[in-house]
Amino acid sequence: MKKNIFFCLCVGMYGIKAVAQQHNFAELMQCHNSSEAPGMVVRLEQSGKHIYSGAVGLANIGTERPLNVDDIFQIGSVTKTFTAVAILKLSEEKKLSLQDTLAKFIPDINPEYKYLTIDRILSHTSGLPDYLGDPSVSKVYDKYASIDQVIQSISKQPLNSEPGKEYSYSNLGYVLLGKVIEIASGTPYDQFMFNTFFNPLKMDNTFVITRGTSAGKVNGYTTSRNEPKKYLNPQESTERRWNVDRSWIYSAGAIASTLSDMHLWQNALKSGHVISKESYKLMTS
Repeated sequence: MKKNIFFCLCVGMYGIKAVAQQHNFAELMQCHNSSEAPGMVVRLEQSGKHIYSGAVGLANIGTERPLNVDDIFQIGSVTKTFTAVAILKLSEEKKLSLQDTLAKFIPDINPEYKYLTIDRILSHTSGLPDYLGDPSVSKVYDKYASIDQVIQSISKQPLNSEPGKEYSYSNLGYVLLGKVIEIASGTPYDQFMFNTFFNPLKMDNTFVITRGTSAGKVNGYTTSRNEPKKYLNPQESTERRWNVDRSWIYSAGAIASTLSDMHLWQNALKSGHVISKESYKLMTS
């Protein structure tokens, strides 16, 4: 995915104990001055206790609206965490196996992809290519497409490598996993996420962007190649245009959320309230 600035979540940093004791949060937030981000939101916890939340910078450069800790961000590829957890959840419910192949759920997929296993796709070791830089596909990114139409368009490239041979980050793999979730659960991806995670965990400001290019109040920006500290709106820029309807990145990058909701998600994962501790260990090891 191109370098878009959607979300900055600080969950821990070296020396946090001293910072918490001194309550010198203004100094902490000054790290934004040396970053390439128009703004950031931060939440700090110590020994499970919330000690600070703060925001610095702008949500919209054009209007100069300042960031707020409750603003909704597009979380980009952090979406893949939710997709991976959904797969593990369905595995625990015996609705799929991590050793199942794509052919079981998407029988008309590219023949070269048919025998790729779910566990390889989860770990980016399936050999699947990425598609976001494919010029044959990028010309239609700004138009809505169903997940089946997206898969048909982006699944034509050959594998980059033999499955299991090397790590190769693939947005394509996680779009395909979104379809696996739909078939295994019998529910559209966005509805599955709401029913299984967002609603039970009271993540009231988290949702899947099923069409369109934005959500909430925070604009996404990319940096200029030519001018340091210049931020570009990728939907309008002629230098680095990236106007992508979120249907094209769906289960690989189309979730929007807030800092507090992401805190709920992280705590639920670590405590075993979403998937078992065994599955969580498998995901993080």
